[in-house]
Amino acid sequence: MTENNNKELVEEIDDIIVNASSVSNFGDCVEKYNLHNYILKTSSNGKDCYVCILLLPRTINAVQIVYDKNNFCYNDIVHARMSCFEASLVTADMGNFLFREKDSKTVSCEINGLYDVKYHEIGSNVTCGNDKSTIIENCKNKDVLSLSFSNCSNSNFEKSYFCLGNFKDRELREYTFLFDLATGRHVCGRRISSENVVRLYVGESFHCINNINDKNIIEYIFTKKNYFSDGAHCIFPQYLRGSYENFDIEDNKLIYKKGIDNLDNLSSFCISNSSNTFLVKTYAECGVPLAYNCFHFVVRSPAVVQIKIRGAQTNSIEECLSYPDNDDSFWVTASKNYSFKSSCGFEGSWSTIFDHTSDRCFNVDVTSPTFSSFNIVGYNCQDNSIFQTSHYQCMGTWKENNKIYLYTRENTNDTTRTNSNICFIIQNIGSKVLLTKVGSQCLQSYSVNQTLTLEQKLVEPSLISTPLIEMLENDDNSPQGNMNDLIEEEFNENKILTQDDDHSVHKNITKTINSSSKIFFLTNTFMYIFIFYKIL
Repeated sequence: MTENNNKELVEEIDDIIVNASSVSNFGDCVEKYNLHNYILKTSSNGKDCYVCILLLPRTINAVQIVYDKNNFCYNDIVHARMSCFEASLVTADMGNFLFREKDSKTVSCEINGLYDVKYHEIGSNVTCGNDKSTIIENCKNKDVLSLSFSNCSNSNFEKSYFCLGNFKDRELREYTFLFDLATGRHVCGRRISSENVVRLYVGESFHCINNINDKNIIEYIFTKKNYFSDGAHCIFPQYLRGSYENFDIEDNKLIYKKGIDNLDNLSSFCISNSSNTFLVKTYAECGVPLAYNCFHFVVRSPAVVQIKIRGAQTNSIEECLSYPDNDDSFWVTASKNYSFKSSCGFEGSWSTIFDHTSDRCFNVDVTSPTFSSFNIVGYNCQDNSIFQTSHYQCMGTWKENNKIYLYTRENTNDTTRTNSNICFIIQNIGSKVLLTKVGSQCLQSYSVNQTLTLEQKLVEPSLISTPLIEMLENDDNSPQGNMNDLIEEEFNENKILTQDDDHSVHKNITKTINSSSKIFFLTNTFMYIFIFYKIL
């Protein structure tokens, strides 16, 4: 901020260019010191001038720059290093902020959904809204915050912002960067969040707000609305509640986790149930009702459940109960996000039969004494060179149609500790065991190429005929819960049967790769153009 002729504080804006080897106005980079500090040098009249600047990424659009303003020039690198700021000690009111001028990307405001909003001018009695509140929604455009208040101080008040990201400083204070579409100015708002309420404090200057009680600060209060309006509702039982891979179950609702397959941030609310059958109603994030569904739960272990999904045309549980048990809908298998050990359903050491038709052999060893995990080692039958090692933690077993289903968590990479859930089918045929890898879902259909025919190496074959937990579907005490058509799309039969199979002799199976988002870090290898706010 600088003072104009009328003694008013105004913002002064400079263009700062950061490229691979220099920062304009600061000099050429001669050394990277610690994680985010850089030693820069300028030369004038034969004299070298060194300065240490901290470039701390706050969001993908903003970088905080901090340096010693009392001594901008040091005679050597050693003294410049001594002036460097420690990134972990920097608060939001220190230094200045650089904003991307080129390739700026708006991000979610993280105030997503249906909200009552109030407008309050700190230090006054002015509180605006339609009957003291107004309703906003930004479900489709999550990166835009549009506010409108009628009859606010005898006038209509409208404000629209682009959201540029949130961050927390060392004092764990949360801030939101906004771009005011009306004025073309950047704003650093203070943000205080609770479970259902977000308070956003915005000032007239760019300063990141520390004291929320200062004058000339506007307080926006966002209170999330409960859009579930069906009269009667039920509660999911305690043994179903928890965090799963793709959803969370809490009290009377199932919340689908955000991701590329859940753009609408769906939630399913429990309406009624009978034993292990639930009628649910699914809503999009802003309360748009989508559909009724019937969900039938069976617990396979304390960590593994299966859900059968059916559509419903009415809000009556009787429709859900009228479906036959042997219809064409399949079971969706899901596991909770915690470690649980179950019997694997078989024990001992096993190996494939070498019949000279393939040079690929496998050993399967069930870990004793608990028999709750096993290893599969693939090796060349001729020279014994290993080409695959996989470890499987057993999480649940159950018997159905003379087959034992085994649900596991696989770890194949000791470096990245990448885990995935895999279902196997175990069948006992004479003295042999057939171990079939069927993918992430426990489907009845499977490929012969995914089956290992095993003979026990040490003792007589032993197959545990009774699973660790066996639930009858018609038992009144059977577990209950819900899911959604979204999962049917994610785990359809085509995807499951085209998984890469490490057990197959013929490697003609395709693999689906899920790409993950990348984290942005500011480095000194790219060029960035920022708007530079001087804050004195």
